[in-house]
Amino acid sequence: MPDASTAAAAPNMLSMLLPLLGMFVIFYILLIYPQQRQAKKHKEMTRSLQRGDRIVTVGGIHAEVVRADENEEFIKVEISKDAIVKLDRASVAKKIEADVVKS
Repeated sequence: MPDASTAAAAPNMLSMLLPLLGMFVIFYILLIYPQQRQAKKHKEMTRSLQRGDRIVTVGGIHAEVVRADENEEFIKVEISKDAIVKLDRASVAKKIEADVVKS
């Protein structure tokens, strides 16, 4: 038969863990989940790059995609006339939409 000290310790332990669990849930909702969603969106964007797309690299270089095979980690971009470089897909910061380029 459990004595009174162990019976009182169980609810006390639960009341100590509940705020920690709540803080973890809030931390996940506010920080981890949005970051995972943004990383997934960025990966989809880099995988959907096609020839002729305008991009900006993480270094701020504006370029046009010359070759982008879906199963390769690298793409070839033209940064100026006859200057084609090989670029890691992870270093693409964003894709410039066509209506932004015209203005």
